Amino acid sequence: MTSLSVAVRRDHELAAFDVVTAAQLAEHGLIVYTPDEHNTTILNWLTSGFFDHRGNIYVVDGVLGALTLAAAGVGVAIGSLAMHRIVMPELAYRPLHDAVADVCVVTISRSAETSGRIRALPKAFTLSAGDFRRSR
Repeated sequence: MTSLSVAVRRDHELAAFDVVTAAQLAEHGLIVYTPDEHNTTILNWLTSGFFDHRGNIYVVDGVLGALTLAAAGVGVAIGSLAMHRIVMPELAYRPLHDAVADVCVVTISRSAETSGRIRALPKAFTLSAGDFRRSR
């Protein structure tokens, strides 16, 4: 099982909390990274009735897309705890307290990649739950 976290704009109301709960997400638009129809763990958790969500749910096929939308203020990105290793100055990352999902992560990268954000991605997925550090 993998712990989940959220990414929000630094000026978002949830950025003021050290930890975010599912109940706090009820009124917010959520951005979910689901790379294909077989990897819908987080989406299934959101729609299972576990909590009463009344906002929009946006499904994207890339973690960078989810984080970019969150940075633009579209909503709250939900993903594995490792996503906070992707540094975007506009974002604050918080652990999601009452949600655990079985998330399968596969990474592929080019050996001659020049983008710092893309080069950082494989390192992000080696992060364990105990390594989560609050970003401000």
